[in-house]
Amino acid sequence: DRKPDILKSIGPGAKLFSSKYAELRFDEDVVFCEEHTFIVKTCSKARDIQLIPNIVYSYNEREGSVTAQRADTFLPYMSDALKVRQRVMELLLLLDEKIYYSYRMDNLIVSYLIQAHLKKNNKITQ
Repeated sequence: DRKPDILKSIGPGAKLFSSKYAELRFDEDVVFCEEHTFIVKTCSKARDIQLIPNIVYSYNEREGSVTAQRADTFLPYMSDALKVRQRVMELLLLLDEKIYYSYRMDNLIVSYLIQAHLKKNNKITQ
């Protein structure tokens, strides 16, 4: 099962980039998923991508961090996620890449935001 491996870890953590990609930038008009288009653009220009099986990156969530505040910033984050999703889908060329990115974005990232929002705001309103 070889999904587009580079899309399995769409964030910039634990990655090294050649200086020849220095002109590429994260999206500056969003604060959530701002690295996705950079990663896709960089990978589409790369002639060689090496993946290693070692865990070289760990994640700690701290109280008060941007990520910890995801429930408080639900609507702006969802808006950013939708913008970035559209941009990435326009960049990806292969159907299997689009399907896999859609899965990653919708079932993992967006659902993570929704779960955090519902956990904090567990009252149903009309």
